[in-house]
Amino acid sequence: MLLKIFRSTLFTSFLAAQLPLSVTAIPGSGTSHSGATGSRTTATAATADTVQYEIPFEYADGHMLVIHGGIGRHKNLEFVVDFGTTYTLLDREYAAAEPAGQTMEITHFSSAIQSTNVVVSELQLGSMVIKDFHSYLLDLSQIPGVPQGIAGVIGLDVLQRQNVTIDFVEKRILLASHVGGEHQAPLQKCEVGFAVDASWKGLPVKLALSTGVEVVTLDQDRVRAKPIKLNGLKQSTLSSNFTVTPVSVFETKELRLGNMQLKGPGVLRKMSWPYPSDELDGFLPLLALNADRVSIDFERNILFWEGTKLASEKAHVAMGEPRQVQRR
Repeated sequence: MLLKIFRSTLFTSFLAAQLPLSVTAIPGSGTSHSGATGSRTTATAATADTVQYEIPFEYADGHMLVIHGGIGRHKNLEFVVDFGTTYTLLDREYAAAEPAGQTMEITHFSSAIQSTNVVVSELQLGSMVIKDFHSYLLDLSQIPGVPQGIAGVIGLDVLQRQNVTIDFVEKRILLASHVGGEHQAPLQKCEVGFAVDASWKGLPVKLALSTGVEVVTLDQDRVRAKPIKLNGLKQSTLSSNFTVTPVSVFETKELRLGNMQLKGPGVLRKMSWPYPSDELDGFLPLLALNADRVSIDFERNILFWEGTKLASEKAHVAMGEPRQVQRR
């Protein structure tokens, strides 16, 4: 069976497959049920008594979320977490493909990469352990934008088994039974993941959620068809480890999600969509919400966000000011 896959600006989006998961925790791994960090900042997003797993992350290339874990006997590996990828990929260096395994074609614009189905005995992500995990193998070095040394891209087939909070201030991912936040927007399930309805001067803009893109990324053909007029476009290029793509850069100050203005840079570029029925206009990186914590309630299909500390720090950096220190 051959499945066609679409890759966004940095990563792949897949047709989600519902496969069985056996999930356990590593004994004594420090899963936070009692606020181990001493911080109360996640009380709204994910209350301490509902947190089942807490996984620290680091940044790669300034925006990609990287966590530590293992594949079978291979330990101390790094994985990228991407909400724009619906099916997890593992690098073929760490597992052997099944002789008659299902194959899948990953397409990135004009290029295509073959992958093969695999069942690994154990996938460890922080304190979470998944037994007999179904995934696809490929050479991740062939995918533009994947940092060197990454053992896998963790997608929605793992993430959506729990509600999730990304704490950008504490740099941790919380998997919990309950999440919330000060602001919220309804989520739409689509073939390539989840999307939200934003607007540009009253015109609808449907954006797929992602942590694999750095800034808001819009499809130039769909923007022209609406029509949406982007003022002050600046020509630039987007470089990866394989390609250099011409793009236009703009400011997102006219883009709104609910009653919130999305402030920051955006990219306009040529895109190809595998499922036209999704009617997607681009991608919304979770960092573009400029929030301290972003949560996804997969049960109720709601996106939550809250907190302004991160946005304040970004503003001071942009103006070249030192971070303010509160004094009594």
